[in-house]
This record gives sequence, structure tokens and C-alpha cells, in this order.
Amino acid sequence: MKKYFVKYYADFANTYHLAYTIDKKQAAQALEAGYERITRAHAEALCRAERDRVKYDAAFAGRASAVIVPFDIFDLDDRYKEDPYNWNKFHRVGYILERV
Repeated sequence: MKKYFVKYYADFANTYHLAYTIDKKQAAQALEAGYERITRAHAEALCRAERDRVKYDAAFAGRASAVIVPFDIFDLDDRYKEDPYNWNKFHRVGYILERV
């Protein structure tokens, strides 16, 4: 069962990564890495908020996740190990990117 997480990487409300885990091991790693567990509805609301910022307040946009990605694509420095926007590797289901 998927569990959803957010990590605020700066002291601002619009600077966060959204991720999901698929097992208990990944969930434990996410908690150790400083991620906070949230509900799917909250994660989707954060995606919508970022998309609204892109559309209506571009000065504050671009620093937050607009999609929910698998947790294991991040490295220890919260950088992407693989490009989540490479549409050949991922299938988008709503706000969630799932591997093909």
C-alpha cells in the first residue's frame, strides 16, 4: 500500500518534495531522511497549490513538486537520481507518477 510523504527543504511553504513509498522499508527510509507522512489528499492538495502558483503567481512557483514521485528516485541530497519527467519511464495517474 502506498504511503505519501512531504519534505520541506527550506524554510518556506512553497519549497517541498512529494514522494510515495510502496513498502515498509522505503517508508522507514523516508522517515529517516526527514520526510513527514501525509495523506494522499494532502499530497494532491500540495500539487494543486503548486500548479496554481505556476499559473497565477509565477514569482513563487517552481520550487515545489507538482507531481508525486516514487521515493527511491531521490538520492541522499534530495536530488533526482533519474528524471521523473522522462515520460518513457513513468505513467502519470492523476498527480502520481508510476513506473511503467
